[in-house]
Amino acid sequence: MANVDQEDNFLSQLVRVRREIQDKVTRTHKELQEKEADLLAELERLEDEYTGGGISKQITNLAITKDNLVSALRGNEENETLKACTSPIDARIIELENKIKKSNYLYKTVELEWDVKFEIKLSITDNTQLNPEKHTQTQPIITFGNHRIAGYSPSAFCYPQGIAINPTTKCIYIGDEGNNRVQVFDESFVFLSEFSEKMDQPAGICVKQNVVYVIQHSSNRLNVYSTEGKLIQSIGGRGKKKMKFDKPKGLAVSPTMDMIYIADFDNNRVQCLNLNLTFNSCIDNIYGARDIVLTSGEIVVLSCRNPCVAFYSYSHQLIREIIPWGKGTSVTLPHFFILDRSFNILISDYRSHCICVFSNGGDFIHGIGREGREMGEFIKPRGIALDFEGRIIVVSQNPNHCIQIFLYQN
Repeated sequence: MANVDQEDNFLSQLVRVRREIQDKVTRTHKELQEKEADLLAELERLEDEYTGGGISKQITNLAITKDNLVSALRGNEENETLKACTSPIDARIIELENKIKKSNYLYKTVELEWDVKFEIKLSITDNTQLNPEKHTQTQPIITFGNHRIAGYSPSAFCYPQGIAINPTTKCIYIGDEGNNRVQVFDESFVFLSEFSEKMDQPAGICVKQNVVYVIQHSSNRLNVYSTEGKLIQSIGGRGKKKMKFDKPKGLAVSPTMDMIYIADFDNNRVQCLNLNLTFNSCIDNIYGARDIVLTSGEIVVLSCRNPCVAFYSYSHQLIREIIPWGKGTSVTLPHFFILDRSFNILISDYRSHCICVFSNGGDFIHGIGREGREMGEFIKPRGIALDFEGRIIVVSQNPNHCIQIFLYQN
């Protein structure tokens, strides 16, 4: 009860701080309004970044959050109430450290959730749906990257994210987000080249007809390159209008339809562009559109805020939806996904640190890997691909900074 009362007190104090800031903005000048807007943008970033991870990682995040909360508002005059609010965070850190010592939290996560009113929710969730008996702990047949250490040389990575395979040459393209570059490897995973012209945190990647399409997550743009890495065209920028994006993630290209499909995450839509990069149409009301896969007859969209995998016709009619996470399943925070040759759905789970495999009807089949820093384990897996040899390629984020390749049997 004491911990609950402490957190309730913490929440009420944060609400009071919010009200004080609102009063100041009402009473005072444009400078405070601009600072509040910047702070709200920072809180939005925190919500996106800090909603998952193991307890050890969350302890670090709590400490960072405390510092950010104090420093972000310090420009709006010193606030004694705000300083008092940091002590419950310190107490929470100690509590989590003690719980780590007492029990194994492999299948538990700590959630840190923000909203625009500075309200914070801290809770421990038991992810019992992550059935260990259905999670295979296979060893990768190939791995590259520094593994546990960010690197900057060829074949090393700093926060790798998206991945794509050229269907013509079988070359593999990997978005190296922290290094603002795309690295290119042959089908044996030998480094070939890299390119970085006007890269700004590359996310989703797609390669079709010897053209490389790269989402620039930070600048909200789509860059188009030749396979040699020469920038051909760049479009976008942040906004809600046509040809503007807000935190775009995945994309897919259909040469037969002459179309590019972009998951416009915070605009809750999929934008459909012609291959000449002019606007065509939108699929709206997809809350948190994160990734897209195309089949011969369907546009398949992964939505993580209204959790489902939605199947649309090419005329944008919703055919069906499946929910491969939540009650009785395994995915807690989906990031990217692919379909195998049997149309099973493979989803990289950013929070549960594994790859979850579902049937096309949404039934959980099994999981690949689990949280950890050893070979065959993941921390925040992102990009995922199946190559032409039947191998699954998994991009593992901080702190692993590596690529792992497994034999895949559907």
